[in-house]
Amino acid sequence: MKYEHNNKALLMALLLIITSISIGIFNLDFILKFLGSWHWEYQPLHTTLEIFGTVTAILLAVILYKREQQENSREFFPIVLGLLSMGLINGFHAIAIQGHGPVLLYNTASLIGGFCFALIWLPRTVFDRYASKKNPILWFTVAFSIFFGVYTLMFRETLPKMTQNNGGFTTTAIMFNIFAGIFFLTAGWRFFLDFYHSGSLESYLFIYLTIFLGLAAIFFLFNSAIWNFRWWVWHVFHLGAYPIICWFVIHGYLDTAFDLRISIANHKQVANKLTESEEQKNTILNSIPDMIMQCDTNMRILWTNKAALDMNPKSIGQPCYKAYVSREEPCAGCPCKRAIETGQIEMGIKYQPSIKGIQGES
Repeated sequence: MKYEHNNKALLMALLLIITSISIGIFNLDFILKFLGSWHWEYQPLHTTLEIFGTVTAILLAVILYKREQQENSREFFPIVLGLLSMGLINGFHAIAIQGHGPVLLYNTASLIGGFCFALIWLPRTVFDRYASKKNPILWFTVAFSIFFGVYTLMFRETLPKMTQNNGGFTTTAIMFNIFAGIFFLTAGWRFFLDFYHSGSLESYLFIYLTIFLGLAAIFFLFNSAIWNFRWWVWHVFHLGAYPIICWFVIHGYLDTAFDLRISIANHKQVANKLTESEEQKNTILNSIPDMIMQCDTNMRILWTNKAALDMNPKSIGQPCYKAYVSREEPCAGCPCKRAIETGQIEMGIKYQPSIKGIQGES
């Protein structure tokens, strides 16, 4: 779907308003005065939110990848990689208990996802060679994400610390999110340029997604500790873009599937009409008492009308001169042979002393 200039201006204004409100909500001072010291450690809700984000990201990646395969496109391949890596690693984050790398998994997912999103700036021809169904980069991304998640859960002590003893975050954690935010917003700028020039709905939606993900990564800098008010708002904010984007992508996918069903139905209708036309042609030709046949360039019979078939029921597949006059080579002066040689319509009258199925000369 594409939009004209006026509609694009309205959509960009809407995006600006949504972004401004989001920043404002995250930094409402009067809320923080009352809830700044609020602390709620409730792992089930946190796990539920993260599983929701994991499932949505993976579902969105699969739908995008399937659509790109159907359309033979590579346009959003980096986004597929980013969503898959974020979804899979965040899945391990959702089940990780405190002290076994939940913050590291989350920050790594954001950093790798942002990096993959930023690859949208590369020329699309770079990914042409990797667009087959057996995609090595795609499967490497999946394998690495799963390996990293399992390794972190089992050997957390071998990896950098992300939280301090007082519950705050380390410099490493902050740097992970700074770079992740830069990567996401860089990708968002590319989608902004695409939307400005093409008016593509997909580009607009990915502006929305990258801004939310980028701001969520940057807002991480303002989280003083886990389980506080800002920490919970940050999680909700981080997941806020997924449902809308996923709904539009699924909607577009269903529209494509619906168009495909209509196309198949139209093809069937055309095929039925061709079948009816073929049946009418056969009815007319079979009602003619004269012999009519269709031959290939080797003069082998492909089709005959009823009159010719009655004379020799085994004629299909044989050369016409063998099927009806028992010769081993074409008849002298055969108009069929001349038509093959000249590519023109040829006519002739041939005398045959004997033809199968006909008594006497013809």
